[in-house]
Amino acid sequence: VHTTCPHPTVIMSFMSYTARPYVLHEANYKQVMALNPNVALLPWGATEAHNYHLPYGTDVSEANAVAEEAVRLANARGARCILLPCVPFGIDHTQLNQKATVTMRASTQQAVLRDVAESMVKQGIDRLIVMNFHGGNDFISMIRDIMLDLPIFIVQVHGYMTDPKV
Repeated sequence: VHTTCPHPTVIMSFMSYTARPYVLHEANYKQVMALNPNVALLPWGATEAHNYHLPYGTDVSEANAVAEEAVRLANARGARCILLPCVPFGIDHTQLNQKATVTMRASTQQAVLRDVAESMVKQGIDRLIVMNFHGGNDFISMIRDIMLDLPIFIVQVHGYMTDPKV
């Protein structure tokens, strides 16, 4: 079965589509229902210049890659984790002199994190892991405030500080 998307050059084949059911952007509703996750992992990066040798999306690319593998490994050991889409914007106020850097205020990050947490709670997901991949982001006080108001356990992991050998 083929269907054409609004853009005539894009054709999607749903019959041959294979997804990792733990990656929300790939999975369909049936796969997510079968997984029945109770833990969500939210990668959080930044969109900023990394000098001349790395792309602006380095933090997002790394966050997605590490988070995908973490959720895969956790689920292989019996967990029921779902990987949420990466938040691509961090706190980059000091880099606004670099073209095309996008920054968020801490209050905006807290609003996004709260809305994500509230969405998870309403769906029976009671644990949220924020996998941070940008040194300017810090969610500890935000997490404490959100956990005071919502029945969810949230933890922050600095993905850029993890050691793949451990």
